[in-house]
Amino acid sequence: LTPQPTQSALMHSSVEIICNPTGEPKPVVRWRFGAAYLQSKGRFHISSNGNRRITNVTKSDSGEYICEASNTLGKASRTGSIDVVGML
Repeated sequence: LTPQPTQSALMHSSVEIICNPTGEPKPVVRWRFGAAYLQSKGRFHISSNGNRRITNVTKSDSGEYICEASNTLGKASRTGSIDVVGML
């Protein structure tokens, strides 16, 4: 999994961070923001392809997100960053 470039997002918009891991058996995907593992609830959703979608973004959502994909054969990670900017 290769890192993706930093994405800019407007306050209160939605953003999707790409992970999209592949493997056989299908990998289990977990997302981290800092040291905390993130769940799929509220404004935060993990899609079936492993991507992370955040709705109604706020400044506190800015930062580095790490996608960790693992299966019985190994694990890999991918980093993506979000920079939340004020409304236009």
